[in-house]
Amino acid sequence: MKTIQDYMNDPAIADEPLPVREIHAARLMIQDERKGMTAGEFSEAAKKDAIAISEKYGLPLVWADLKPVTPLVPAGK
Repeated sequence: MKTIQDYMNDPAIADEPLPVREIHAARLMIQDERKGMTAGEFSEAAKKDAIAISEKYGLPLVWADLKPVTPLVPAGK
């Protein structure tokens, strides 16, 4: 598995300023780690990471109660 430093040295982001390169490297690493996951696996991994960060920094987690969205325009019109 590649380390964050491997991603930081990626030639595609080498010309970016350091803070931007760190963000891009983290995004690339997460993208590679989650490649091939089903939607359920991806959701569970994201939830697990959110809980870990919440506990590490003592932040409260508030889970959204997402309800299905009703289209404004009826289908077929």
